[in-house]
Amino acid sequence: MNSGIARAAALAVLIAACAALPLPTPAEDFGARTVQGVVTGEQGRPVEGAAVSLENLATSALRSYLTQADGRYVFHRVNNFQDYRLSARYQGRSGESKTLSRFDTSDPAVVNLKVPAGR
Repeated sequence: MNSGIARAAALAVLIAACAALPLPTPAEDFGARTVQGVVTGEQGRPVEGAAVSLENLATSALRSYLTQADGRYVFHRVNNFQDYRLSARYQGRSGESKTLSRFDTSDPAVVNLKVPAGR
């Protein structure tokens, strides 16, 4: 009977030890990061409603985001192992694009963009 209690106690300790281990990172988050920034106009003020594009240079896959009132944009779950081109467009005009390299390991990666004055 004592061996049954000892086994139950050992099992309880094993279960408690396993419960304390960190969970693995979900597969969809492995190698992923956030890319964010602010779109400003020529005067340095944030631009609301600018269309920011994030283009995967290997696959040409494109994601877009419209900036908020504070000019901010954010892309989640961006592959760390690919290069990207970011650009902003506002009122029919495009600003200079910027490249985010896979060798830039910052997370979040901050890429601020500028757009020329609208029409």
